[in-house]
Amino acid sequence: MKRLTIIFIAIAAFVAMSFTDTPKGGFIYISKQDMMLYLYDSTATLVMKTPIACARAFGNKKTMYDGRTPEGVYTVLEA
Repeated sequence: MKRLTIIFIAIAAFVAMSFTDTPKGGFIYISKQDMMLYLYDSTATLVMKTPIACARAFGNKKTMYDGRTPEGVYTVLEA
């Protein structure tokens, strides 16, 4: 679990540092089926996609520390 958390934080930091010149208000889409993280800018243009690793437990995330990977669309307020 610690390793997955570190990987996720590293990806988030990379995204934040690498795209400071992109318009604010983009979004991140995480797909466990594709095992990919997709980063879109505020005009819904794909900026980057990268492979991800998922937690050991399968299924949808229900509670904190349940060992599952969250999936879905997440808004980026600032880069």
